[in-house]
Amino acid sequence: YGIISGSRNSFKVYGIISGSRNSFRVYGIISGSRNSFRVYGIISGSRNSFRVYGIISGSRNSFRVYGIISGSRNSFRVYGIISSSRNSSETYGILSGPRNSFRVYGILLGSRNSS
Repeated sequence: YGIISGSRNSFKVYGIISGSRNSFRVYGIISGSRNSFRVYGIISGSRNSFRVYGIISGSRNSFRVYGIISGSRNSFRVYGIISSSRNSSETYGILSGPRNSFRVYGILLGSRNSS
């Protein structure tokens, strides 16, 4: 219950953390990088399958996210606006669904596998 400012596996935290370490709940602002993943927003949930309520701006496997993400990490559902490139595919629109077989509700503009 307080303010943590430091790094754990190159993960700088600026905000308020309330919870345990492994499955810690976060109520505050986190600004740092985890596997080149910069986070600017509010995270509430556990680490591995963490639910995100806030704004995330960063890159994960050259995947820049500008919007609101709510869901787990691997098969995370996305409710918001994503503007990024994943495997040279520029996306401008709203994504809602899991990562691998995600349903797309919005506008896609770009090329993936030269299509």
